[in-house]
Order: sequence, then C-alpha cells, then structure tokens
Amino acid sequence: MLLYGVLIPGAAAGLLALALLRGASATRSAPYRMASGVVAIGGGFASAFVAYFGVTDLLHPQSWQWVFWASLAALPVWLMRGRLSSPAFLACFTAAVAALLLQPMIGKLVPRELQTPQVLGWSIGLGVLFGVLVALLEISAQNFSSKVLAPAWTIYAAGFAALMFQLASARLGQMGGFLAAGCGAMAVLAWLKPQRSLLPGAAVVLVLVLGQVGANAYFFGSNVAGLPLLLAALPPVILAGATRWQWLRNGKPLPSMLVLMILVVIPLGIAFFTTTMGAATNGAGAPEFPY
Repeated sequence: MLLYGVLIPGAAAGLLALALLRGASATRSAPYRMASGVVAIGGGFASAFVAYFGVTDLLHPQSWQWVFWASLAALPVWLMRGRLSSPAFLACFTAAVAALLLQPMIGKLVPRELQTPQVLGWSIGLGVLFGVLVALLEISAQNFSSKVLAPAWTIYAAGFAALMFQLASARLGQMGGFLAAGCGAMAVLAWLKPQRSLLPGAAVVLVLVLGQVGANAYFFGSNVAGLPLLLAALPPVILAGATRWQWLRNGKPLPSMLVLMILVVIPLGIAFFTTTMGAATNGAGAPEFPY
C-alpha cells in the first residue's frame, strides 16, 4: 500500500514537475509554467491508478473507473494561457468536463433509481458546483505562494481520503490517497523551489478527481454521506476567503502555512464527527460499498 498509495504517485508527480520546470527554464514557455502542477498531480494519480488497479475495463469503465479518466481530462489545462487560465474560464472548463464524465458514471451507479433526465440534471448541477470550487481554489492558488498553499491542499486531499475510508469504501479512500501523495510531492517541491508557482491550474485535477470520488460515495454507498460531503466542500471556500487577509498573504511562510492547514482541518473534522454521529444514529452505520 505504501508503494502504490504514496511512493508511486508522489514520485511520478515530483519527477513530472521537475521535468516541466526544467522545460520552463529552457523555453520560458507559458504552458510549461502552467503545466507543472496539473500535469504532475494528474499524471501521478493516473500512474498510481494503473499500477494499483490495472488497466482492465478502462475502455469500458465501471463507475469508479471514471475517476481515472477525470484525472486525464484535466491535462489540457497545460495548454491554456492568458485569459484561458483565468479562474472563470477554468471553472467553465471544469463544469463542462465534469458534466460529461458524471453522466455515464451516475448512470452506472444508480441505473434503477434515476431516470435519464434526473441523471442529466445531477450531472449538470454537480458540474456547475465543481466549476465553482475550481474557481475558488484557483483564486487561492493565484494569491498564495505554492509553498504556503500546497501543504493545505495535501491535508485537504488526505482528509478527504480518510473520510472515504470512514464512509466504508477502501477503494475510494485509496484514490484520495493517490491525490494526496501527488499534492504532498508538490508541497515538498514548493519548499525546495520557493520561487516557482506550482499550483495555478492544478485545482482542475484536484476537484475533478475528488468530485468524482465524492459522487461515488454519495450515490452508491453510505446513507449518511450527504452532510459530510457538503462539509468537505467548504475548504475551497475558506481558502479563497483567506486571500482577503493581507497579513496571511504577506506573512512569514511557515505561520501562514500552518494557519491555512488549520482552516482546512476544521470543516473536515466536523465532517468526520457528523459521519460518526450519523452512523451511530442509524444503528448499523454506513453500508459496505461493493468496491
């Protein structure tokens, strides 16, 4: 588990980021500068996914396998520059991609519970939500230095992964762990190369992957997942709001980093509490996922 869940995605993300940063230094090309985070984290996730789960049925994916394609769907962000790299455009891009990927995934999760119009409505609605979350995370990525923000993203992905484990799906938790390892590699690299901006654009892959994982948890699994998932969506809102605090943006890196990590932990901690209380109230607790 350590090899596949941490070392492979972390090493792949770090190596991809270093290669792209070297390319940026050699070419001074905007796509290379934009690519380092989204390609590194997305590529690290995809590498770990294939190494751990294999490639069987990826061309005819089951519900949980759509998460792999979500990580690859974010990669075109590396070509975006200028206005195309603005939070608003990235939000629109994410909303469109998420809606396209969510429709077949939700259809496979609940084919007997939702009719086609309902599946379409959920897909569009969640796509819009994911787009908003990307815009919020992108605001924080463009206002905080990567070495201040990347550890908070790592805690966010790791906490989300732990929440999936608590909601009774080891496989979904593992996927969140792959993403956390990639973000962790970015955090280490950000402190080693503090002059580099690694995270702009990377919010797309973070939200697409965690969003697909969360949708799996909501539609096919725990009957207490709704409120915890809503709480788990709050850190992007909090991080974007924190950009208004000048003392946090311009303060010393270590204290600012710790503050952002605490701000992320608070809603995740409440999500854990509500999951535990919900399971206790419902007696048997969350049912086991079939994956």
